[in-house]
Amino acid sequence: MSLRKLGAEVTVVGQENVPFATILGERIGRVMQGWHEKEGITFQLGRKVARLEGNGSVSAVILDNGDRLPADFVLLGIGVKPQTDFLKGIKLEPDGSVKTDECLQIAEGLFAAGDIAYYPTSNGPQRTEHWKVAGQQGHVAGLNMARLA
Repeated sequence: MSLRKLGAEVTVVGQENVPFATILGERIGRVMQGWHEKEGITFQLGRKVARLEGNGSVSAVILDNGDRLPADFVLLGIGVKPQTDFLKGIKLEPDGSVKTDECLQIAEGLFAAGDIAYYPTSNGPQRTEHWKVAGQQGHVAGLNMARLA
């Protein structure tokens, strides 16, 4: 919304059909989408970026369905790859994360928090790429380390 408040036209392109549905659920995702739409932000969901056009700078974003979105500026959020290559003897998930239990423990005396943690939730295991979650998990993991010590 910050760019929109500065007067920029903003279009969000996403592969999911509802923003944040995998993390927050479809209902909350729709609410958040509605807040952004009320601020004038448009959404192109269920789409992928096929390519960027321009000569020296971007002039358009071409979607996988052929739609062309004029653009002066593009901000890409492509996710992160967990930096877990240094771990030895710990099984990694296909995305490079580590599976934890409900206490964020990977193995006896070893805990994980943040982008590398693939943790259980009521909707099944998930990994969340967000600084706020990383901070909260770090706090929880610290409390669990003290409790289980």
